[in-house]
Amino acid sequence: MISGLQWSSGAISDIGTTITVLLGAIGGVQIKKRVGLSHLIFNIVTGAVAFLGLPVLVWLVSFFVDIGTNSLSGLALFHTLFNILGVVFFFSFLGLLPQLLIKIYPDHRTILTVYLDQTPPEVTDAASSALRKETGHLLQECQLYNLRLLRIDERLVFDVDLPFEANRKKRYTLDEFYENIKLLHAEIFTFYSKIQTQKLDETEVKELERLIYASRNMMNSIKNFKGIRHNMDEFDGSDNAYLNVQCKLFHKRLVELYHNMGRILNTEDQEGQYRSLLTTVVQIEAADNRFIKNTLNAVAEQKIQ
Repeated sequence: MISGLQWSSGAISDIGTTITVLLGAIGGVQIKKRVGLSHLIFNIVTGAVAFLGLPVLVWLVSFFVDIGTNSLSGLALFHTLFNILGVVFFFSFLGLLPQLLIKIYPDHRTILTVYLDQTPPEVTDAASSALRKETGHLLQECQLYNLRLLRIDERLVFDVDLPFEANRKKRYTLDEFYENIKLLHAEIFTFYSKIQTQKLDETEVKELERLIYASRNMMNSIKNFKGIRHNMDEFDGSDNAYLNVQCKLFHKRLVELYHNMGRILNTEDQEGQYRSLLTTVVQIEAADNRFIKNTLNAVAEQKIQ
């Protein structure tokens, strides 16, 4: 009887650990919620069936293991039988369970693209133009993400809502925003792959390669910003005057850079665009060199460690 109580409590503990999975799915995407709920359903139903058939399971375990002298092996065998019982029981419901889960947590497909969704990749001129514009859209969403990540007033760069949130009453959280950007990049890459199957001349191929290379750089950018977020928060809230000043200067430089990028992208003359871009890169490198020099001096003067 004592062993039976121990083994039934082991089955119930499986349900308890499933709650952790379910809690982790709260606020996640639909697929995570389905996995968490399916895990919970599996363990509750299997636990109930095992509890009702506990005498049979105990007898079966004792047939193979002497539970009086080797209760640990008996418990391990019981747990194995418990899971096998669940698999066998749910095998006949493999078609019904997914339908139930999808009904409870349906897919909400949000169209994140602005230019690709209605453009056929077979019409290469239109498709290339749409891909170029969508990459520009990706750039703006990445810039907005970085501004919010660093808690910089986005109105310093954008005076209207960007497409992700144009028709939403509520802002995305930073994590939701990041996931949407990744999904948009996936849409861009998928569309790019479809265009690649068409007949293209060498100039078109190089243009498409530049666009997809640019989109990857944008993704690397927000990944890097996400990685230094806590460092920037620490610098911003530090008691050290030097760190505070440098953090504010970095914010100012970033806003100025985004303004320059917007101006460059709106320049129709490609030669003028290239000259402006080159000038901006030179200015960034000069600012970086000044920062490194100032930081070395600050360390030498023991303003920072």
